[in-house]
Amino acid sequence: MNRSLSFHVADAAAGIPWQLGDYAVRQTNCVYLENRFWCYADVVPFSSKFYPNTYNTSTHLFSASSSDLIFTYEHEVIPRGPPGSWDHGGAQTPGAAIASDGTVVVVYCGFAQEGSSRGSSIGIATASHPNGSFTKLGRIAGTVQAGYN
Repeated sequence: MNRSLSFHVADAAAGIPWQLGDYAVRQTNCVYLENRFWCYADVVPFSSKFYPNTYNTSTHLFSASSSDLIFTYEHEVIPRGPPGSWDHGGAQTPGAAIASDGTVVVVYCGFAQEGSSRGSSIGIATASHPNGSFTKLGRIAGTVQAGYN
């Protein structure tokens, strides 16, 4: 059986703080649980001064039933960190998996400075369900840049 995915922008736009058609969804990684696909992605507003780069974005969640494969927007799951943190400049490019104990693990790229890949690190966040809420466990690898924790 050959099936294609449908991404309904009008449905996906509900809850995104940008106008329909004013953003790109990219760098998607999905897990499958409870007959749903849960997809983590960068949502990059076209109005970003860094577009098409994802330097100042965060990780958002879309989901779809396995029966219709129509993706809808859920919410932001991994926000940028607070000023001075290692992921203040962005928390994006997610990779996701479900561990053997059922924990949802999302690794992501964090940037210390907005608009720069300098000071980039890999972070990890976990949740008991793909919909969150996620707890950031911190930086697991990356560069250390003076002035950033």
